[in-house]
Amino acid sequence: MEPPANRIPPQTGLERLRAKGTAILVLILLLPLLQGCAKVPPGVTGVGLRRLSVEMRVRGSINLNNYYFFAFNAAEGAPIGPVPVVSPPWGNGWSAGSMTHFVRINASEPSFYGVYRVDDPQTLLTASYIGRPIEYIDPRGGNILRFVLDLDLLFPPDKPQPQQITFNFIATDIVVTDPNWRGRKLVDGLGPTGTTFVTIPLQHGRIFRNEDASVPEEAGDVPDPDLDIVDWKIEVSLR
Repeated sequence: MEPPANRIPPQTGLERLRAKGTAILVLILLLPLLQGCAKVPPGVTGVGLRRLSVEMRVRGSINLNNYYFFAFNAAEGAPIGPVPVVSPPWGNGWSAGSMTHFVRINASEPSFYGVYRVDDPQTLLTASYIGRPIEYIDPRGGNILRFVLDLDLLFPPDKPQPQQITFNFIATDIVVTDPNWRGRKLVDGLGPTGTTFVTIPLQHGRIFRNEDASVPEEAGDVPDPDLDIVDWKIEVSLR
């Protein structure tokens, strides 16, 4: 005589109803956990597939009374990238060179981060607020800035696409717009003089690090450790 088959007896209608109710309850209980795994900040829209992950570290601590910028130029054929302003006339108070977009990190920004598009790349005097990065960390109490930009929002797929960007990190204690101002202004950027901007391609996913640059950023360019940029990392993600 063959041993009885190891079968699961069919469920009754009541058992099926109970099982379905249990599954729904489990799903409801899991929803808050699933929603907490990847959270888009309120007011942020246009989460696309192409992303630019940015990280920068200072020797001291992030002081949100200072101003930290990730500035980049996406215009084709631009001769130079963003560079810090170090003397009068001050222009927009923090940058010169060529620039199309920037992220500003300061206590005045919602959640401390703001993404901007430059209105007139010839003058750099004004910029339009786009929103916040699609992801970012709270910089308070640490020495790292980290955020993620949606490239599909900055450069819509139905528009001409930049093949590369030229970027610089700029940190300063004050943004000066009065052309007659003659006080002390501390500033740091990439390279020994802050003017060593970096160009990276956007066609392929890749991670770019400070040590990959022809002139890696080192400590000691500015006396204030909270402004002294010492490391950076950029990741292009095409998903």
